[in-house]
Amino acid sequence: MKAQIRDREALSSLSYLNLRAHLTARQWVAEGDYRDRATIFTMDYDGRKWEILCPHRDSFADYAERMAEAVATLAIVEDRSQLDVFHDLSCDRKTA
Repeated sequence: MKAQIRDREALSSLSYLNLRAHLTARQWVAEGDYRDRATIFTMDYDGRKWEILCPHRDSFADYAERMAEAVATLAIVEDRSQLDVFHDLSCDRKTA
């Protein structure tokens, strides 16, 4: 069984700028914006089109949930643990 990160405070501490940089560095494609609240990134992997919503701000009420979804999706696509992905996103925090 693989660990899932559910700690709302920990997920809220992740930077959306780090998420955006991570996605861009790994050739995820920015497909456009979702209601001026997030950028939709996609990746074709294993016969499926995967999608991650990267929030534009960390003040949204569902920010922790979006970051949890991003961590979980990246763990699947990168074939790594959520803890490893979380660690990568939490390093070298950028400021808005």
